[in-house]
Amino acid sequence: QMRMLARALVVALALGLVGTLPGYAQSPTIGFKLGPSFSKMSFDEEQPGQKWLTKFAGGGFLSFDMGAFAFQPELTYLTKGSLWEVGAESSEINLEYVEIPILFVLSPTRDAGMQTHLYAGPAFAYETGCTQITGGISTDCGDDGRKKIDLGAMIGAGLSLPAGPGSILLEARYNFGLRNLSEIGTMRQRTGALLMGYSLDMSG
Repeated sequence: QMRMLARALVVALALGLVGTLPGYAQSPTIGFKLGPSFSKMSFDEEQPGQKWLTKFAGGGFLSFDMGAFAFQPELTYLTKGSLWEVGAESSEINLEYVEIPILFVLSPTRDAGMQTHLYAGPAFAYETGCTQITGGISTDCGDDGRKKIDLGAMIGAGLSLPAGPGSILLEARYNFGLRNLSEIGTMRQRTGALLMGYSLDMSG
């Protein structure tokens, strides 16, 4: 129930952000993106055997053309955390997040319909669950004082290729966690993703 409530609150926040846009931006481009994500937690000290954790990210977005740039709120569900491999033993921490990137998108070049994109902006995230897997056995992380709300700085680049009524999207992004999530010491998220998706301009 708590997870469902958290997701509902995030959706409401996203819709509220869209509702504050100027009246002239009423025909957005809508779309979705999905693909592998790569995450690794940053601590005070080096973690022996720590590696990037590969999971899945997916979600949707709205993009509003503001003239010199586009304003693009997104809603993404993804898993962050880290993997440790020491000898034959492995363990991982999986933190599930609902994330809202608020991106400002520049499209510097266009050639035969293909368009490049550069974007940056803050990314707000709320943790909806956490599991720890050791030796193939999954357990709940429990309440260790970990902060549930995260804030990151996201940058990315991509291409859009015309296909049918819309465009195919190919993107790479990186999210640099700014908030210390631990009450004791330091723990910040570092997350990258390679995404593919499709967008459709609703202006017709």
